[in-house]
Amino acid sequence: MGGKAKFKKHTAAELDRRQKQVNKGGGKAGAATRGVAKLNFTCDICMSASPDIKSYELHYSSKHPKAAFDREAMISKAEALRDSQQDQTANGSHHKKK
Repeated sequence: MGGKAKFKKHTAAELDRRQKQVNKGGGKAGAATRGVAKLNFTCDICMSASPDIKSYELHYSSKHPKAAFDREAMISKAEALRDSQQDQTANGSHHKKK
């Protein structure tokens, strides 16, 4: 017959792994920040979002062939929009060890 089930304490490695996972999410407060970071290219004509400049350029050439596409202007506009909407306070945790 087997013995009684012993209570297992958390190992130091497990506690460290959990502590590293604390800053990964952002939770409800960081949802807007994560959304902005992923979709930073928005079409001025049809308002569809693209994750990167290559996809945005393909969208522009297929959906709006008569409109002029200025790559550098679109990149600078997307970066300015991302920087203005990104909330720096949403990252991290107040439970982090010091």
